Amino acid sequence: MVHNSPSVSSPDCTSRSAQLALLERGEPFDLAIVGGGIHGAVLARLAAANGYSVTLLERADFGG
Repeated sequence: MVHNSPSVSSPDCTSRSAQLALLERGEPFDLAIVGGGIHGAVLARLAAANGYSVTLLERADFGG
């Protein structure tokens, strides 16, 4: 999950529970991407690099 939000400063996203806790906070984001394969990961990176707050949802491991 990529979560690029001004109110979240370098969150601990090393565990799935930490990632889910960020979503449960209910903070808004500009873009939700479902699927962390190569296309989803690249899209999330490009959107975050262009200033959008992004969340990337993947049921298993990223990049697969």
